Amino acid sequence: MVKYYKSIGVNEEYAKKFVIQQAAFDILIANTDRRKNSTNSIAIKSFDRCIPINLDYGRSLPVMFKEEHVEKYANMDEETWQDSVEGLSDLSSEDFGLISAEGRIVNNIEFLFENGFEKFKININKLKRDLEVSCERIKRLKPELYEFAKVKAGILIARLESEELSVLWEASDEENNL
Repeated sequence: MVKYYKSIGVNEEYAKKFVIQQAAFDILIANTDRRKNSTNSIAIKSFDRCIPINLDYGRSLPVMFKEEHVEKYANMDEETWQDSVEGLSDLSSEDFGLISAEGRIVNNIEFLFENGFEKFKININKLKRDLEVSCERIKRLKPELYEFAKVKAGILIARLESEELSVLWEASDEENNL
């Protein structure tokens, strides 16, 4: 990937950092398609530099959600809902968003840190509020997608708060961080 980014004009040091940070983000969000199509990015080029930007085709935080799940999740008590979402989060932990063919995320995370990964700074309280607002907006605009949106948001928070993946980020109170 670094070779590819260099070939389109991205500074080598920046390309290395981008690939490592991208891989860590993919692990956090359980991105399922970058392993098969590692060029899910575009580059913005100006006169003096070129920078890559990630794309996502909606295959992150994978969950099978069918029409019958809408009622099921809508009628769950909070504890059952939370357990269900955490279970969905755990299922995707070992299978998706890996940077190599090796199936152990802990080894992938170790590799990231060995290669200069810098922890993400996340304002978790702001993220939770923003996700809640987004879900409520979806509820107003497209009510049939509300439960799906809530489950996806719940999976993201469960992944961030999991012991295994929490090593990839540190809390920040800054408003401009996730």
